[in-house]
Amino acid sequence: MNNIIIVLGAPNDARGNLSQIAQDRLNCAYNLYQANGSFRIVCTGGFGAHFNPTEKPHYFYAQKFLIEKGIPDHAIATGVPRPIP
Repeated sequence: MNNIIIVLGAPNDARGNLSQIAQDRLNCAYNLYQANGSFRIVCTGGFGAHFNPTEKPHYFYAQKFLIEKGIPDHAIATGVPRPIP
């Protein structure tokens, strides 16, 4: 069985700094992964003026956050962008 932790997107600023809710979600995913090392993590979130005004999708910043916390690259699945309305 494949087990996945899905992290929903949340806002980041124009410099890619994650909002508190984004950090909270990612910290929760980190803790779940630490307790279940066979799981994979999928980060979501794309672009939007109210959500992410940068040139990179939100999931890029989310993945970077997790990797910097020590989650191995192989545990992070390809990000899923949020559609722009």
